[in-house]
Amino acid sequence: MYPCETGCSRAWEVIVNRTHAWCFGLAILMAAVVDRPAPAAGPFVIVTDSLPAGSIGVFYSQLLATSGGSCPATGNATSTIDSGALPFGLSVVSPAGVERWTIQGVPTASGTFQFALHIRWTHQGVSPFNPDCVDETVKTLTIAVQAPPVPQAPLTVDRTQISATVIVIPTIVIREAPIRNAMDRKCSGRITKPSTTGKLRMVSPLARLMTQAHRSPARIPEAQ
Repeated sequence: MYPCETGCSRAWEVIVNRTHAWCFGLAILMAAVVDRPAPAAGPFVIVTDSLPAGSIGVFYSQLLATSGGSCPATGNATSTIDSGALPFGLSVVSPAGVERWTIQGVPTASGTFQFALHIRWTHQGVSPFNPDCVDETVKTLTIAVQAPPVPQAPLTVDRTQISATVIVIPTIVIREAPIRNAMDRKCSGRITKPSTTGKLRMVSPLARLMTQAHRSPARIPEAQ
């Protein structure tokens, strides 16, 4: 045994107790620094002011932009509709553990839909220096859903309903060849103008000459 056994034991006890107290205080300080929430960046708000229009039967997806808030980056995102209604077929979705809200789905009805969207970011506290925290905000938005364009039916023609009557009128052109002498007149014929009965009458050149001779008889020269 050392002569100062009792005194040394007490001294070591004091040192150990002080060391434990110092370590405990350091641990609390580190927890406060590490788990301390991030500085506030202004109120939590939805930055998106308007939403694009959708169409029936076409997939719709629109991310909502947010800013501000005082809660840490770990938590859960939730949402509710305080008033109005989303277009049929759409909903607000958020990935697990991600501060994000997206309106998506396939619209099934046309019209203009106005609704008050309430979103929340909930942080679960882990220590007295990092308590529970909730960032939430409400904003009224509108989505217009358009009906799909009506396709125009192709023009069809029913052949059974189309009929046409074509009348062909032949045209006959008759030209008279020039007659150079009396012999040609004997061998050629001529078509006269239509008579009052509407029929064509063929006149022989010889008959025509006889008719002219009958009307004006030829004179016989006197003998000298």
